[in-house]
Amino acid sequence: MPLEELEKKLYRPEEPKRPLEPSYRKFRPVVEEPTHEEEKAAKEWLEETKKPPVFTPKQKKISKIFFIIFILLALGGGAAFYFLRQPFLTEQVVFTLTGPSEVRVGEKVVFTVNYKNNTPVVLSGAELVFSYQAGVVLIGGPAVEPGKSGAISYSLGNIGIGGEKKQEFPLRIIGEVDNTKQIEAKLVYRPENSSAKFENAAKANVTIAAHGLVLDLEAPQKVLDGEKVNYVIRYSNVSQGPFENVRIEAAYPENFYFESADPKPVIGSNVWLIDDVDADAGGQIFIKGILRGNEGENKTLKASIGIEENQTFIAFREAKASSQIASSPILIASSVNEVADYIAFPSDTLKYKITYKNNSNIGLREIVLKAQLSGAMLDFSGLSNPTGSFDGRTGTITWSAGNVPEFLVLNPGEGGELTFSVKLKGNYPIATFTDKNFTVKMAATIETRSTGLFLAQEKISQTSEITTKIGGRLSVRSKAYFNDQTAPIANTGPLPPRVNQTTTYTIHWQVVNFSNDSENVTVKTALPQGVNWTGKVFNLRSETSPEYNERTGEVTWDIGKVQPGIGVILPAQEVVFQISLTPTLTQAGRIVPIFNPTTISGKDEFTGVSLSETTIPIPSDLPDDPTVGYDQGTVLQ
Repeated sequence: MPLEELEKKLYRPEEPKRPLEPSYRKFRPVVEEPTHEEEKAAKEWLEETKKPPVFTPKQKKISKIFFIIFILLALGGGAAFYFLRQPFLTEQVVFTLTGPSEVRVGEKVVFTVNYKNNTPVVLSGAELVFSYQAGVVLIGGPAVEPGKSGAISYSLGNIGIGGEKKQEFPLRIIGEVDNTKQIEAKLVYRPENSSAKFENAAKANVTIAAHGLVLDLEAPQKVLDGEKVNYVIRYSNVSQGPFENVRIEAAYPENFYFESADPKPVIGSNVWLIDDVDADAGGQIFIKGILRGNEGENKTLKASIGIEENQTFIAFREAKASSQIASSPILIASSVNEVADYIAFPSDTLKYKITYKNNSNIGLREIVLKAQLSGAMLDFSGLSNPTGSFDGRTGTITWSAGNVPEFLVLNPGEGGELTFSVKLKGNYPIATFTDKNFTVKMAATIETRSTGLFLAQEKISQTSEITTKIGGRLSVRSKAYFNDQTAPIANTGPLPPRVNQTTTYTIHWQVVNFSNDSENVTVKTALPQGVNWTGKVFNLRSETSPEYNERTGEVTWDIGKVQPGIGVILPAQEVVFQISLTPTLTQAGRIVPIFNPTTISGKDEFTGVSLSETTIPIPSDLPDDPTVGYDQGTVLQ
């Protein structure tokens, strides 16, 4: 249908064109009036909503609790806001260090650190640092090198508001009287919820007013060289309380030879431990020994007293006493075989000479001179003593005025000499492994019983000693066999040997060491003309083997170190090797050498001397092989 016709149907000619109204506008909703019951219910509901709420008792209690909590939180937050905005005051942290102002040397005292947190906040990461100068010893604390200060720190964790505590530090103060030592304590911390660190410090000074343990030494003013001396160590406690674990250490002068002490030392020859020394108590230590030195030399004895704490000696006080080596009124010297350090060997003769002289300005009366000999190598049957009397029980020769007339009175400046000799045994007396490093000792002592007022002594004696070392001995045995029963090496060839034919033999080298340890031991030989090395070797009792040098024709066995007693109370070190002999026409009808002399060499560790020994050559008749006769050693053509 055309559009114009459609418009004519929709609109009347006299009316303007307008769109049709929506169809819903032609309908209106119908609202019903409420019933009487519905109006009554609505009125009742409105009246109920206007009434105040009614709570149960439980609901009322819970409401009150929440209200109180709210008030407290509000007050706490306000207080926290107030205090956090206030500056932190270290003065509110109470920190003190207390202790005595005066002590005696080494006396045990206690210093106390007190601290209390009066601030409104917790102190976090608190640390206590306790430090002290050199000379202050913290009992039970870490070890500190002498002359250095020390410190120790403790982690305290958090210190709550109002928290307080004290800590005690037991100390010993060491030093000279009137010295002052400083002690310091610090408390390092940071307020809670703050990264800033604060510290409180306190210091204390303590003065050494007097000694606690007193030490005194007694030593002779003048001493003769080699004379016996007596030392006295006196100690006492002058404090008001006891000292426990007291320790005394002595440092002897050089060339002092300790003999005895009363009471006996607990450690070595110079340390004494005393459990307790009560107030006003003390004791003495008596020491005996021999002091050697040069004329005019000062010899100083030192001693220290203190306590032993945690196995460490803490010295409180040191004392010294000196003695001077005086010129001896009588001199004595000795020598053996005119050599200062003579090294002897078995069967030697030791010729001793003793010289003496009156070195004073007064006559010395009733002189007695004794020479005592000792040593397992001595053979007293070979003693030559023209003037003295000999006591075989003690090995002592004695000279007195009875056989030396000048010993009745030896005038100032006078002197003389005495001689004697003794032989050594031909063999070392070896029975056990400890029998080694033999020596012979001669101690000559001269004494006089009447010296006038010299050194205010009634008896003067001087001693001269000589110790002679006995050198060891290295030995090698060379043996040759055709029929060898001890080595797994078979020999071949004609016997007797024949011209231009080869016969083999086994050689045994046996090393013996009699007395001392020997080092760098070597055995060596050169093979004779017509004798060759076959290369067959068997180590019977040895860790090393002999070697052959084709260019020089030498056989060398480097052993190294050999202990004493090898070949004496223990089997000898032994090696076996094979050689071959091819005789020439010029050797026909003769017994020829199949092995040249062998030399052993080494160094004696005890005496330091070089040792060596050489064997004789071995002929073709094999003297050590019982299966070979003399006629079987002659070379046949």
